[in-house]
Parts: sequence; C-alpha cells; structure tokens
Amino acid sequence: MTILRIIIVLLIGVGTGSYYLYLNDIITAENIYLFLENYAYLAPLLYFLIHVIRPFTMLPSSILSVVAGLTFGSWIGFLICITGFLLGTSTAYIMGKVFQLKWLISRYPQSQQLIQVLKENSTDNILLGISLRFVPIFPSDLVSFAFGVCKIRYREFALGTLIGSFPGLFMFYYAGIQFQQQSYFNLILILIAFVILTLIFWKKKQYYKEKFGIK
Repeated sequence: MTILRIIIVLLIGVGTGSYYLYLNDIITAENIYLFLENYAYLAPLLYFLIHVIRPFTMLPSSILSVVAGLTFGSWIGFLICITGFLLGTSTAYIMGKVFQLKWLISRYPQSQQLIQVLKENSTDNILLGISLRFVPIFPSDLVSFAFGVCKIRYREFALGTLIGSFPGLFMFYYAGIQFQQQSYFNLILILIAFVILTLIFWKKKQYYKEKFGIK
C-alpha cells in the first residue's frame, strides 16, 4: 500500500505539473488533436496517458472524447475512447481507495453527501453507478473517487461507469468525427440532440436529488 501511495503521489505531481506547464496551453480539443497527430503510431498510448493524468488536472473528459473522434475516427477509435475513459476513471477510483476521505474532502465539498448516498443505496451498486454517470448530479471524478472511498467492488464500479457513460461518450466522439469530416448538418443534429439530452438530464437530476435527499 505504501508503494501504491508513492505512485499516486508521483502521478499527482506529473499530472499537475503537466497541466500547468504544458496541457494548460493545449487545453482545446483541436490542439490536443494536433499534438497526437504529430506522434502517429504512439497516439493511442499518449491518449491513454492523458486520460490517466486527467483526474489530477482540470481537463474535462468530454474534450478527450471529441479528440478521439478527431484523431481516430472509426469504431476502433471509439474503443480507444472508451478504454481511455475507463483508465482515467479507474485512476480516480484507486486514488479514492488509497487516500480515503481526506483527499475527497479537501477537493470537493459535496464528497460527504455523495458518500452518504452510496452507503444508503448500496443494494445495487451497478444501477447506482449507471444513474450517477448518466445523470450528472455530481462531478464525474468525484463519483470515481467516492466509489473507491466506499470500497465498492471494482467490477461494479467499472460496469456502472461504462454503461452510464456510454451515451455521452458516443455523442462527443461522434461529434469529433463529424467535425473532422466537416459535416456541419450532422453537427447541428448532434447539437439538437445535446440540448434535448440536457433537458432530460435536468429533469432527471431533480428527480434523483429528491430521491437521494440531495439539496
């Protein structure tokens, strides 16, 4: 466990340093895409690495989904997108398991509330994970951290994460493909779908807040 803590601390240092020294300058999807394009065959590995250090930065995972569409643009590319996302959320899960409550409380004021929700609704952790991913009541990284803190089995965490995040990942990934192909009509359709989903999420968010007693 001590070795794992050291590894996590090093990752925090690398992630934070990379963000302020380098990633902060390429925070847009277009610039990350250009960065990956320069490394051709290494692009998937670099993409995975960016996902791994992403929880230690302010980089939204949605940007990386768009980047995957721009860079890889195929069904294999979507597999790369999903794998990268799972690597990033798994990193946050391990962090929560290693650092427990102290790390969560110091970064997210909502952490105690989410942990209470997880403990009070632990009969079906997969369904709970799907709900929390599909309807963004809490920040994505906080959900990953909290699942680790509550020591929920990784299989349940990963399955809930993949199923609940699939629609959003696919939408942003597909948007990246359409942007690459300059298919602006399809981009408009995606934008309309995004607005509709946002309205659905907002209504569902109110429902889950009442269900879980979240203020």
